Amino acid sequence: MEKKLQSFEYEGKRITFDFGDGQKMVNATEMARSFPRKKINDFTRLKQTKEFIKVLESRYGNSRNGSKFKAYRVIKGGTPELQGTWMDEKLALKFAAWLNPHFELWVYDRIYELLTQGMINEKYLKWVLQKIQDNAQENFNLANLNEIKGIADIDED
Repeated sequence: MEKKLQSFEYEGKRITFDFGDGQKMVNATEMARSFPRKKINDFTRLKQTKEFIKVLESRYGNSRNGSKFKAYRVIKGGTPELQGTWMDEKLALKFAAWLNPHFELWVYDRIYELLTQGMINEKYLKWVLQKIQDNAQENFNLANLNEIKGIADIDED
């Protein structure tokens, strides 16, 4: 299945989300970089985390297309932007909460943004840029019109 990667910045560090292959995943390796004293292994070794992973994997089990649901996966080698530990969105939220409450809310907001607005594609980005340009031109025209009107009002006095 196709990868649809979308990156966001948190305090100058990239966090990548992949909502393209049917399972919503977040790069936990990138998440942890913002919190150097917290390690992924410390989180995954917690009894509560192990139980949560077990519940996630048993609940979502095998999908209809035959692929097995994994709460997280480690990718070594290959394409650099795909490397690291990737967590299912639910586990990633739990990990974010463990890392920092402000970061947890930031992750919630990014997932919500991706779910409600979809992935930004080139066509949409061009449309947005055109709208910005159109609005700027309209504001420029209105400013000139108001300036001309202001001159006309002075002449009438």
